[in-house]
Amino acid sequence: MKGTWLEMSNDLEALILVGVLLAGNFYTNPDLKRRGSAGDLEDLWIGFDERFRWVAGVAGNHDLLAGKSEIGKVF
Repeated sequence: MKGTWLEMSNDLEALILVGVLLAGNFYTNPDLKRRGSAGDLEDLWIGFDERFRWVAGVAGNHDLLAGKSEIGKVF
């Protein structure tokens, strides 16, 4: 059988059955000219939380969470 489960199901609503493990260090400087900067990624985590059954993981050393949601309070 070829294709991934999502390709075969053709049903994005099925994402609510899937859990996600995020392994940090998602932040990058928007202009890509400087290494080592840090920034807020809470909206990224919230986006995963809104689409999947559960989200777990660790924030990387350059990832900040602003505390706008319950997700930010966990960290």
